[in-house]
Amino acid sequence: MKRSMKKSALFVMMAAIAMFIAAATASAGDTHHNTLQGEYAWAGCAMGCISTPDNFHPNGTPINPATLSSSMGVTQGIWTFKHDGTGTVTGTLLSIILPTAPNAGAALVEFSFPYTYTITDDGAITITAEPNSWVGTFLTGPLSGIPAHLHLANWGYSGYVSPDRKTITIARVDPTVVTQTIPEIKFTTYLICYASHTALRLSDEGSE
Repeated sequence: MKRSMKKSALFVMMAAIAMFIAAATASAGDTHHNTLQGEYAWAGCAMGCISTPDNFHPNGTPINPATLSSSMGVTQGIWTFKHDGTGTVTGTLLSIILPTAPNAGAALVEFSFPYTYTITDDGAITITAEPNSWVGTFLTGPLSGIPAHLHLANWGYSGYVSPDRKTITIARVDPTVVTQTIPEIKFTTYLICYASHTALRLSDEGSE
């Protein structure tokens, strides 16, 4: 009887150890907990204050109010995330720029840029565009047909990823001044912009 009890106790102990090892192994193997993999369809809107050719004061007011104009737009496209913390975004932007900007009017732009991202344990995501990496083409509007390599400084988003990794909400709420330069036409503007986007997963997170 005692021998049988010892065997039972030993079996239970070994089973518990096996379960602990299995759980630890599963946890250690979860190397993608704070990353994403796959494509997300996104859409959103943006509004901004534009100053050309003068910059803004540190308090957000334009150096020369006479050069201040505003813009609004809608965007849509695809965010492609990789497990290594990098990705690319492609999309289109319909922008309406109001006077007095030199390029005032409506324009449709096709664009792409690479980015890096981080995700915390609570699902907070930060996306940072690679500096001076925005490339696109103006399809319509005052700059129609001009390819552009837009030099964007201080461009990024922050937001949250849902626990099931199917939905991402991001926004740009930092009033940092963004510098926009189109080298092809030697055109520079300064922008303080708000933007908000929602992205829905198209492909499985584990797809390569």
